[in-house]
Amino acid sequence: MAGSDKPVTVSDILEHSEVLAKSGFQDNAENRAAVLDMLGNYYYAAGKEQRGETLLHEALDAVSASS
Repeated sequence: MAGSDKPVTVSDILEHSEVLAKSGFQDNAENRAAVLDMLGNYYYAAGKEQRGETLLHEALDAVSASS
């Protein structure tokens, strides 16, 4: 994303946040779940229910696996 003349969109930031949550919080399931939950709720509220539901399930799976 850095160094480009193209403006950064909200979609770009959301996609990047998802990638970071899945890769950057490998050792912290609670933080990964929190970010995925936030993203899932955003997508769901924005009318992208399928994408939101997928992320919400991933958040739940992350927390369940850590217990």
